[in-house]
Amino acid sequence: MNFDKNINKYKELIEIFSSEKRLIRLKSYGKAIFVGDTHGDFDASKTIIEKYLNRENTIIFL
Repeated sequence: MNFDKNINKYKELIEIFSSEKRLIRLKSYGKAIFVGDTHGDFDASKTIIEKYLNRENTIIFL
């Protein structure tokens, strides 16, 4: 892509992101579990899911 096409794509993305809501509302009756970047560590991600995933909890991977 040349410079002008990149600028146009950037402007399109700004328009899209500007129109989206910034708050996501989740219905959860348990805990919200925030998980930092596991850098592709499958075992760590698997352990978190096995330990905390149930109908009451919401897991949010950053």
